Amino acid sequence: MYKKVSFFDIGIVHGKIITELKKGIENVLINGDFIQGEAVQLFEDNLKLYQNSNFCVSCANGSDALTIAIRSLELIPQSEIIVPSFNYISSAESIALLGFKPVFCDVSLKDGNTRLNFIQEKITKDTSCVIVTHLFGRMVEDIEEIKLFLESKNIKLIEDNAQSFGTQHEGKSSGNFGQISTTSFFPTKNLGALGDGGALFTTDEKLATKIKSLCQHGQSKKYFYDELGYNSRLDTLQAIFLDEKLKHIDDHLSERKSNAELYFELLKELKSISLPPRTMHSFNQFSIRVRNGKRDHLKEILAKEGVQTMIYYPLGLHQQKVFEKLQQTTLANTEQYCQEVLSLPIYPGLKTDDIHYLCKIILENCE
Repeated sequence: MYKKVSFFDIGIVHGKIITELKKGIENVLINGDFIQGEAVQLFEDNLKLYQNSNFCVSCANGSDALTIAIRSLELIPQSEIIVPSFNYISSAESIALLGFKPVFCDVSLKDGNTRLNFIQEKITKDTSCVIVTHLFGRMVEDIEEIKLFLESKNIKLIEDNAQSFGTQHEGKSSGNFGQISTTSFFPTKNLGALGDGGALFTTDEKLATKIKSLCQHGQSKKYFYDELGYNSRLDTLQAIFLDEKLKHIDDHLSERKSNAELYFELLKELKSISLPPRTMHSFNQFSIRVRNGKRDHLKEILAKEGVQTMIYYPLGLHQQKVFEKLQQTTLANTEQYCQEVLSLPIYPGLKTDDIHYLCKIILENCE
């Protein structure tokens, strides 16, 4: 039986709140406050309450959020910033474009996230900052230990929380440990926009003021510029859309977790596949590891049967051409993860029949 299973279906995600979303669009069209309308401030206020942060500043996208986070910390010029190699390029790209040196660290095979010991291996006298990514929806397991260690070394910590917004563990949310945390509202994220969008969070009022200025061309007040900044603002339409979705995020995260539990139940007997950890996870992705060199073969089989999957990521950043001039290193876990990782559909609204269908194919083709 052939059945099409999309990796992500935005229509299903939005279907239940389509009336509210249409009203928001109509309001923007009538009021005409397309840029920095009142809805933007309202959304930032609601967002910081949800994230349990003192300050929130929205921006144009998650990559800008990382760039502005680094700029706002006023780090030593050309110093080193440690970042996991198993990662999307945004963090390392921002580091390099600002004239700092990206230093890549390894990750745990357990979940693709880095750990304190991998960070410690890369620290030198030139290290000024560490960017930690909470990957796939899972909070970095030892983030509190990382925070305390870096504080003792006077090294700044930025959390890239783009994939794990809403993840909580023992009453604490990811994105509440560093000097700054960032997130992205790319449509497939836990909280996704109609297009691009991002935000930064901090408990430091001085940092928040600096961040807001950098997002608006370096202004201290309208038409007064203290430094060069960026044109990085969240549109009013996106703010209205995101504020409505924020009301439903806990339900959406609950659906992701329910889908994950079904995967755990159906795939638990397979020996050739490693499942992600259950805890500290909001399952922005459900990423398995397919061992014995059979990942690509399984992906092809699933595709032939109509199932869309994704490989995040086929190469570590330390292996990418753009960074080939940096000191070459071997990061064994990252390189293994890149050969084995396969992400399965997990979005809210995904039908249980679809999960049964694709798991049946996996079970038939894996030991």
